[in-house]
Amino acid sequence: MKGKLVCALALGMVGGAIIVANSKKLRQAIIKGQDKAKEMLKQKKCCLCD
Repeated sequence: MKGKLVCALALGMVGGAIIVANSKKLRQAIIKGQDKAKEMLKQKKCCLCD
């Protein structure tokens, strides 16, 4: 049972990566989201550092 689950997850990840790699719009959306997340992390201050 666990082996089938791991296999299904691996195939799903590979399939998703292929779809994203072939879709220019999805790639741009992912890059935009990553850039937005990086900016948010830069602006966030650590409460332990104050």
